[in-house]
Amino acid sequence: MWVFYLISLPLTMGMVPLTLRYFAGPDIHRYVFFTVGYTWFFFLSFIILVPADIWVIVFGCYCVYISGYV
Repeated sequence: MWVFYLISLPLTMGMVPLTLRYFAGPDIHRYVFFTVGYTWFFFLSFIILVPADIWVIVFGCYCVYISGYV
């Protein structure tokens, strides 16, 4: 599963700015560019989290131990 994240996170971080640069007009303000990029990145992050949720449900790996809480 970590291999999936190591591939998908840089791909998502690279795809968002490239897509924005391709579709944005020349007179787009910087704050609009960053706002749209921010929302696209988090939207795609939710799409990336779905396979992780399915993987946990299918394989039943609920054995995450974080800071002493189970």
